[in-house]
Amino acid sequence: MHGALQEPLFALRKGGHDFPAPVLSDGTLRFAAIAAAFFQPDMPEMILIEEVENGIHPTRLRLLMELLKSQAARGAPQVMVTSHSPLVLAWLNEEDYKTTFFFSKDDETGASTITPLSKVPRFQELTHKYHAADLFAEGWLEGAL
Repeated sequence: MHGALQEPLFALRKGGHDFPAPVLSDGTLRFAAIAAAFFQPDMPEMILIEEVENGIHPTRLRLLMELLKSQAARGAPQVMVTSHSPLVLAWLNEEDYKTTFFFSKDDETGASTITPLSKVPRFQELTHKYHAADLFAEGWLEGAL
């Protein structure tokens, strides 16, 4: 499949039918673009993804998070992701807390603090009783620091 200038176009094939990029949802295109980033011939040292959850259906977001975690576990490239989604936090396990950071901002000074979840007081203890996503969504993390 090629565009007006004969450059290759992205398309999905399902059930023997091709669905070109212009008819796909923004979320599908974003998912495909992020996934494709891990299969570049000239891999960068680091991949940064801002608000990974934007526009992506929750079932696909889970799949994408598993892809990101598996690629990051390989060690190259380093993967950095930001999110405001409790769903993303819910899919982390205790081992992930060492490499997952909570960013907070002091309203008075404007200074930012970056804290590994593993270093947030009582966080790991409370995650045995409550979901990490709930602690985040209800503002507990902001109060803990």
